Amino acid sequence: TSGLVQAIIFEVEDRELIGGSAYGGQRAICCTPDLAKLDACTQGEIIHRPSTTNPGFPYVLTTSFSLDKDMAILPSRSIEITKTGMYNLYFMICDPNLKDVVVEEGKTIWKNPTGYLPGRMAPLMNFYAFMSIAFVILGIFWFSQYARFWKEVFPLQNCITLVITLGMFEMALWYFDYAEFNETGVRPTGTTVWAVTFGTVKRTVARLVILIVSMGYGVVRPTLGGLTSKLYFKSRDVYNEHWQNAWVIPAFWQFLSFSLLCVICALWAPSQNSMRYSYSDDTNEEFDKDESSLRLIKPASYPTKDGLHAPESRPVTNSNGATDVDTGEEKTA
Repeated sequence: TSGLVQAIIFEVEDRELIGGSAYGGQRAICCTPDLAKLDACTQGEIIHRPSTTNPGFPYVLTTSFSLDKDMAILPSRSIEITKTGMYNLYFMICDPNLKDVVVEEGKTIWKNPTGYLPGRMAPLMNFYAFMSIAFVILGIFWFSQYARFWKEVFPLQNCITLVITLGMFEMALWYFDYAEFNETGVRPTGTTVWAVTFGTVKRTVARLVILIVSMGYGVVRPTLGGLTSKLYFKSRDVYNEHWQNAWVIPAFWQFLSFSLLCVICALWAPSQNSMRYSYSDDTNEEFDKDESSLRLIKPASYPTKDGLHAPESRPVTNSNGATDVDTGEEKTA
């Protein structure tokens, strides 16, 4: 046989145990002739040192090419992992004669004690179950108020109703997606696509609702006015050492969005006074129109024969553009 192919499994905290360098030079993963001369490793193999905190790791699997074959198969093997952590699997070809070899097909199955979900995703299944229940409770409150005062509902509350409905579907779909993935080890494509679709539409509508409420639309302003630009920066730098807390980041944004939605629902729950709090365009427009069309004109006075002043004439323009003249005549006997 000739041509060694190796696969190495190691925990992230042991990554410094992979590779080495000769005389403080560039670090290499495969054993070089200089390192082989120092008896630090065997040329053509991966450089690795055993872990002091995780016995048996890094774990190395090997296979070789036969002289008359152009394919090598790595036998299936089950490996028990006793230490919690994030593990990597690398396929390494250190033999210079095999530089054109490509790993064409392979499959790895990772299973945790609680199921097939990866460690950083496992807490999200319980989180989405909690969020599904929370949305149902919020929906019961909102829809009961909506049904009681449906005559007083205005467009902004219809948008909030849409957000709550989409949120219930999204949380339920994500939970079923993670539950099936955890049970079978295969992610359900259809459920995932629908969950992403509902989530995208919900976040779009929810952010628009928060924006228009904060800008006073439907409350103290009839329109949003001119264009408003908002620049949003988001920066994230997650290290592999903190993989157990990685689920907190997506969960935080979901929880924050839900909290803001609860506040909006509490403030704008349908009630018998809903329409009294909303902005009324028609009344204000009529008031402005009547106020702008009213004109009073006082003409100059002139003396009469008996030295008295004539009664004043005051033309008044009404809202229809017609002129009413109020005149007074002095009658003499």
